[in-house]
Amino acid sequence: MGLETQGVVLVNDIRSLDPIARRAVYIEKADAVVIDECLAKLEAILGYEAK
Repeated sequence: MGLETQGVVLVNDIRSLDPIARRAVYIEKADAVVIDECLAKLEAILGYEAK
């Protein structure tokens, strides 16, 4: 998809996280396709339909 970052989004491993404690660093914004796919999977897991 032409992104600098490579890997996977663990959508099925939902948990709270503290980006400061994990020393998270912003690298880039995900494409809309990636975001839409993640949201669709979360909706299915949580049994929620976004409007």
